[in-house]
Amino acid sequence: MQGTSIKKENYMASYSLILLAGMFIIGMIYGVLLIKSNSDTLANTISIITNEYTIKLQQQSILQSFISSFASTFIFILLPYLLGYSAIAQPLILLVPWFKGLGLGFFMANLYTSYGFSGIGFCALVIMPSTLVALFCILIASREALKLSNLFFQSFASKHHNAVGLTTIKLYNLKLLVLSAICLAASIVNVICVLLFSRMFNFI
Repeated sequence: MQGTSIKKENYMASYSLILLAGMFIIGMIYGVLLIKSNSDTLANTISIITNEYTIKLQQQSILQSFISSFASTFIFILLPYLLGYSAIAQPLILLVPWFKGLGLGFFMANLYTSYGFSGIGFCALVIMPSTLVALFCILIASREALKLSNLFFQSFASKHHNAVGLTTIKLYNLKLLVLSAICLAASIVNVICVLLFSRMFNFI
């Protein structure tokens, strides 16, 4: 029975991770399609925002780059963490990686549209190394939030209020700390990539 329970739990964890990754990919594709299909006014507005961000990224100090990178990732970890304490937050948790994908799709598609292969190079060398680590953190945080939210829902639905124990909550909080530490590492990777490669691209 215990082995069957563990297998079921592993299956659900894998399924949740695939679902969340799918939401991220859908959001990213949608962001790219919006760049291609929307009006010139919207495209120009997005282009200006993207260009200003890219130039600002190249001109920031090391501390500013670190704080900006950490904050932009941590918010996508903290949000599902908080939503995990709700029994009915599953749809909102699924939207977290979708929004991350949407923003990244916007950004990368606009860089390619504006700068061609230089934009692709900038994304590959400066943006993607830390983004991949950050994406891992976001997907794991969202998966754990879904798991806890489902436990709360099952607890309330079956009236077994001991279904979510203190040990579960402590482990959930510990995972947040671990993901935050990985997030810090991703921010350091971002700073290194900015210092090493951003000057290779002139977007001014």
